[in-house]
Amino acid sequence: MHLILGFFSLETGYTLEETKQEIFKKIVNPSLFYEGEVGEIVPIQRWRSSASLDISEMITAIEKFRDYSSSQAGIYLPSPDEKEFLNSIEIELKNNQIV
Repeated sequence: MHLILGFFSLETGYTLEETKQEIFKKIVNPSLFYEGEVGEIVPIQRWRSSASLDISEMITAIEKFRDYSSSQAGIYLPSPDEKEFLNSIEIELKNNQIV
């Protein structure tokens, strides 16, 4: 997941944190991550950590993000079996100090 989020960030100019928090969680996958509001004085939105997802939820979240990236940003993100593409992304992210 980290590689495709980093690649999306590199291609769009968003920071890795913006991509993960704002796009991956809030725009693409709110049904998986949004837990509701808490607080009596000031309502605060609470969002789940990616680490709390089970395998099925993580697969769904990644697939939805790959679809979003392709349809909305025109950026193809590789599937887990595209090892050569993922290796090239890892090198590019290291060269750009994103990982």
